Amino acid sequence: MEKKCRTDKWKGVSPFMLGGTEDICRIHARLFDHRPAFQGHANFFAKEFEEKRGDREKLRLDRVLEIVTNAKDHVLPETDTVFSDNLKVIAEKVGAAAATCQHILARQETRKSQFLETQREARQQAFEQFMQQQCFRSARIDQQFDENIKLFNSSYDDLNDQLEKGVPFSSQTYYKFMALGKEFS
Repeated sequence: MEKKCRTDKWKGVSPFMLGGTEDICRIHARLFDHRPAFQGHANFFAKEFEEKRGDREKLRLDRVLEIVTNAKDHVLPETDTVFSDNLKVIAEKVGAAAATCQHILARQETRKSQFLETQREARQQAFEQFMQQQCFRSARIDQQFDENIKLFNSSYDDLNDQLEKGVPFSSQTYYKFMALGKEFS
C-alpha cells in the first residue's frame, strides 16, 4: 500500500510541480518505509513457527499419552498385585513380630515379678533376722542391766551393813564400789 503525499498545503501550486512531489513521495516511501516487507516476513515467521511448534507439541502429547496408557494398562495392575501380595506377607510378618514381642514382654514381666518377689522375701528375711538380733541384744542388755542393778544393790547393802555395824570404810571397799560405777557408765 503506497502512502500518498499530502498535497493539501500546495493548493495554489501548479499541477506540474504537484506531480513531481507525488513522485518524490512515492520514491521516499519505497526507499525508507519498510513496514510492508517486515510485516510479510513477520507473518511468514509466525506461521512457520506455529506449524513446527504444533507438530512438536503433538508429538510430545502423543508420547505422554503412550506413557500414561502403558502405566494404566500394564504397570498399575502389576504394581497393585505385587503390593497386595507383599503387603499380605508384610502384615503377617508384622503380626508375628508383634506376637513375639508380646511373648517376650510377658516373659520379662514374669521374670521381673519373680525377681522382685525374691528380693522382697530376701529383704523380709533380712529384716526379721535384724529384728531378732536387736531383740536378742536388747534382752542381753536388759539382763546385764538387771545383773548390774542386783550387784549394785548388793554392794550398797554391804556398805549399808558395814555402816550399821560401824566397820571402818576401807579403801578396798571404795575401789570395789568405784569399779561397779564404771560398769554402769
